[in-house]
Amino acid sequence: MYTKIVNGEVVELTSQEIENHRAKETKWDEGKEARERERIAEKRKSKYPDIGDQLDALYKHLEATTGVGTQTELGKIITKWKKVKTDNPYPKE
Repeated sequence: MYTKIVNGEVVELTSQEIENHRAKETKWDEGKEARERERIAEKRKSKYPDIGDQLDALYKHLEATTGVGTQTELGKIITKWKKVKTDNPYPKE
C-alpha cells in the first residue's frame, strides 16, 4: 500500500500515482550500475599518476626495450615523444 500525506491526512495513492512511482523506481534502478561505474571511474582517475608521467614511463620503457623505429604506428608515436623530449629538455641538474 502506497500512501501520501494530503492536508495532514494519510491517503492512498491512486493507481496512476503508483504506476508513476514504480516507473521512477525502475528508471532509478536501471541507472544505478552506470552511476556506480562513473563513481569508481572518478575515484580511479584521482588516484592514477599524472598522464604525462605515465606516458614518460611508457616512452622510456619502449625506447629501452624496442628501440625507436619508424616502421610501426607505435614507432611513430615513440619518435614523436622523443622529438618532444629532445626539443624541450629539462635543465641539467
